[in-house]
Parts: sequence; C-alpha cells; structure tokens
Amino acid sequence: MANFALIFDKLLIFDHNSSRSTCHVYSSKQSPIEEKNLGKLFLVAEINSDDKINLDIIQSIQDTLSTNYYNTDDLQIEPAFEQALESVNQRIADMVGDYDTNWLDKLNI
Repeated sequence: MANFALIFDKLLIFDHNSSRSTCHVYSSKQSPIEEKNLGKLFLVAEINSDDKINLDIIQSIQDTLSTNYYNTDDLQIEPAFEQALESVNQRIADMVGDYDTNWLDKLNI
C-alpha cells in the first residue's frame, strides 16, 4: 500500500455574525458498499446574501443530491449522477415557488 502524506489547510473561515454570504461544505456519509459502487459526494455551496433561509435552501439541495445519488437503481457513476442532478434541478425549481426568488441569482455550487 502506498504511503500518502496528507496536508490540511484552512478551507473556510466563516463568522455568521459578520458574513455577507452563506457558505456550506458537505462531504457525504454513505455505507462502505455505496462508497465502493458510487464513490463519495462533495458539495461546496454559497449564497451571496445573509438571509436566514439560505441554510435551509442549501440543506435541501444537499439532501436531494445525496438521497437521489445513493438510492439509484443504476450503479454506474455517470447515469446515477445525471439522475441526481435532474432531481436537484427539479427541487430548485420547486423551491423558487416556496421562497422568494432573490436567492437563485446569488447561488453558487
């Protein structure tokens, strides 16, 4: 087995009291068999505003992506990911009706 040197650095410094945006970093927690078949999901999301609903929006996107990716019938990575992205796009479209649309133009994922 190869030896890898791991180097960690600060990824994000965030003070929610003084920030002008909402940021979130997500790394999936899946079963060993799910990771073996489909790998690991990472998500970095930002909404360029400090609205209180932002974390709910990001959480909903993250949950939709993870659920639809790991609960697929297709065990090939590309089709499973494409299907999960379609579900995320539909969820975002649904949230536009649930929340004010100002967040959509400020969303970066």
